[in-house]
Amino acid sequence: MFPETLLAPSLDLSRFARILDELGHTGRLDTIRHLTAADMARLFEAAKGHRALSLEDFVPAAVAAATPVIHEGKNSLPLFHDFQKHMVRPEPDADHLWGRNLSSTTRFIGPGCFVARLAPEEPGALRIDYGELPKGKPPTWPEVVPPRLIGWFVFGGLVDIVRGVSSHVAIGRGHRRGKALDAYFALCRVDAEP
Repeated sequence: MFPETLLAPSLDLSRFARILDELGHTGRLDTIRHLTAADMARLFEAAKGHRALSLEDFVPAAVAAATPVIHEGKNSLPLFHDFQKHMVRPEPDADHLWGRNLSSTTRFIGPGCFVARLAPEEPGALRIDYGELPKGKPPTWPEVVPPRLIGWFVFGGLVDIVRGVSSHVAIGRGHRRGKALDAYFALCRVDAEP
């Protein structure tokens, strides 16, 4: 489903979310892969207060602790825009998630490890903080390392604020040292096979 059909001439976020929920994973992923930077900016603004997020939106309660959940993503950069965020619940009752980014640039900039919590600065949103490193990792992950060299320029001081769009899709915006960046991304959670 192409977003321009769903987003123009005016954005009806409730309708867009309902259609995303009905599409299934392939349709949702195809939709976010066709979002433009302008679409993402519109969605981010429209999503404020639209759908309150919980940690279970990123790692469902039925998923065992330390089991990664993949979120396919697209960012608003002109190049290297496809990526994944892998997130885990470190223990059953944790109030945060551990995560890392993976993309075609990971070998050059590093994995972009982070800790995600519900955002104190925006109720209903998720805060992904690259300045806070996970204190552990699932057995399948490489060692957690802070960003170095090029990675520091990408992840240093970076915090993402993520808002809910539908049951599987979220929209985020990067912030550095308290200032909003013109950098957006969409995420689509991949459900585990039954």
